[in-house]
Amino acid sequence: MDFADAVNAEIKDLFRGGVADIVQVDEPWMQQFPDQARDYGLDALNRALAGVGGTIAVHLCFGYAAVVHEKPTGYSFLAELENSAAPTDFDRGGPTEARPSRC
Repeated sequence: MDFADAVNAEIKDLFRGGVADIVQVDEPWMQQFPDQARDYGLDALNRALAGVGGTIAVHLCFGYAAVVHEKPTGYSFLAELENSAAPTDFDRGGPTEARPSRC
């Protein structure tokens, strides 16, 4: 959670300083280990995004194409992300927007 706190402070600094209009958080781990992500990954992501004012994109990676040959057809826990405390709006594209992207 210390890393989540550091990411949170960095994101707030980027917005406060006018350096960024959109900040993307890349999360390469949650899709590969969805049970652990449910246990504490969502809490860490929510903590990293707590109190952030601005547009956030969260990229969940399916794995490197050269390494992961059998990729799932969907996100293992997208509903949990949609219902989490993270400031997201998957359906309406509100002022703070998160759209899952697939690599």
